[in-house]
Amino acid sequence: MTSGQGYSVHLNNLWRSALLLTCTSAVSAEVSPEGKIVQAVEQRLTLASHMIQRMPEGADRQSFAAEHEVFQTRFLEHIDPVLAEDANAFFQRVMVSYRAVSVSTKSPDQAREKRRYEDKKRQLDAFHEAYELLVEERGDRARAALDEEKYHSRVDRAAELAALGKYTDAYALADGANHQMIEAMRILRDKETVEYRLEF
Repeated sequence: MTSGQGYSVHLNNLWRSALLLTCTSAVSAEVSPEGKIVQAVEQRLTLASHMIQRMPEGADRQSFAAEHEVFQTRFLEHIDPVLAEDANAFFQRVMVSYRAVSVSTKSPDQAREKRRYEDKKRQLDAFHEAYELLVEERGDRARAALDEEKYHSRVDRAAELAALGKYTDAYALADGANHQMIEAMRILRDKETVEYRLEF
């Protein structure tokens, strides 16, 4: 039996004992204040247990598992508002760690989406630089080719989403801004006159 399996068996045994203590409150239509504390602690520790078991092997999982056993012991010995507060704080810490692990396990997709967005952003920056040069040549009236308010709104929102790690949505906005820029460049280029001369 592995250490993880041993922990799960121990956890199940503790919960069976705990359920014996709470079964009488479960059958009543109205839950007493003490019963509400029992339910709150039980819910937090159960959810924390599920998240701990799904974490990969590592320091966080081992530390949380050991701390969880301490809470189980406290739950069996004495239940009070202090335990409820401590159990809730413990649950919050486990949840934060679990979410961080969940993000890291998706890192290949996340990394790919990040690269995709960053490539599009570099392309967009290059087009914008070329656009500014054309506007400088033709004067400010040439700016009418681009709806700059919408363009900058898309670019800024894409940057905000990228900062939050939402690279798929950020890419979609950056791509929309890119199409805007391409169309503006096309309009400006269409006004160019190309002159061919033969020189001897």
